[in-house]
Amino acid sequence: MMAGLVSALTAFLVALAVAGMMLRAGILDRPNERSNHRDPTPRGGGLGAMAGVFAAWALLDAGSPATGAALAGIALGGGIAAGLGLLDDLVTLSETLKFMVLALVSIAVAGMAGPVTELGIVLPWLVGLAGSALWIFTTANAVNFMDGSDGLIAAPSMKLTAFAVAAFGVAGAMAGFAVWNAPLASARGRLFCGDVGALGMAVVFAGLALVWARMSGEGAVWLAPLLILPLLGDVLLTMAARVRAGRSAFVAHRAHAYQLM
Repeated sequence: MMAGLVSALTAFLVALAVAGMMLRAGILDRPNERSNHRDPTPRGGGLGAMAGVFAAWALLDAGSPATGAALAGIALGGGIAAGLGLLDDLVTLSETLKFMVLALVSIAVAGMAGPVTELGIVLPWLVGLAGSALWIFTTANAVNFMDGSDGLIAAPSMKLTAFAVAAFGVAGAMAGFAVWNAPLASARGRLFCGDVGALGMAVVFAGLALVWARMSGEGAVWLAPLLILPLLGDVLLTMAARVRAGRSAFVAHRAHAYQLM
């Protein structure tokens, strides 16, 4: 428990400091026809969250080489996804490039974290790898689609504290970012997470969920999807509704539940 608290505090302080620097960095999210905000708002706060996770995990005693390798793989994959998101925050990247990079990252993280091969029946390893990679890819895209509402990923990521000591770092990091959006001294929504945080933290979340499912008992595989079910449900139902209406499921729009509300 003490190790988890140290991990969370380290992540919180680092995320708070780095996100504060991003607040002053001048990377602005300018509103468009799909935006919920009206004024240009600083973004890239997710870089602070990622820095907090890296700092916390650097101090972590993994306990075994296998666990250490899994966490290193998740951190590496999350870092690449965050870098992809940061580039997209600075200069708009092609959808094809983002799709290919995120797909490769998902496969790599699924392999290093350990694919889920038991869902009531024992699955072939390659089937488990494909399904686990699809879980990471879907989670990252769902979070990225839904994170247009002021760091929406913060709340479900904080719930990861139920998983393992490593997850305390994730919770602390997202709390450090969230401070800048809390309605304390000023109005909320001062700093957006940006694609750097949406993609990076989503890959970390999904990767840790695979580790948890592999190390825990039967039924644990369903816990992480339940934690982010509002995000996954909104995205998947919205996509299905658009396809049924004859519209593209992959074109940006304002039909998500949080946008309509």
